Amino acid sequence: MGTHEGEPRQDRPLAPQRDHAGLGRPKGKLVVIGNLLHMDALLSRLRAPGTGFKVLEFPLLDKDGICTWPAMYPTEQSLKDKERDMGAIRGSGKCS
Repeated sequence: MGTHEGEPRQDRPLAPQRDHAGLGRPKGKLVVIGNLLHMDALLSRLRAPGTGFKVLEFPLLDKDGICTWPAMYPTEQSLKDKERDMGAIRGSGKCS
């Protein structure tokens, strides 16, 4: 896919397009793993209604405020450091 100078991002097709990724076939699958960097990132666009993609989301903190990635953030201080670097983590919570 080339560059799209002058064309607003929201007007461009999702990349990869379903027909190019083999998703038009009955058993075609595409797994995309990533972080939501901004609201117009590819992952944000894939989760929009009508795209046909099933999206699973795993927040850093569960509904009880417990860290869901203790290998990466083993202590409350590691969460605080991340929050300092990135901004508020919704419901800042506890590590196990």
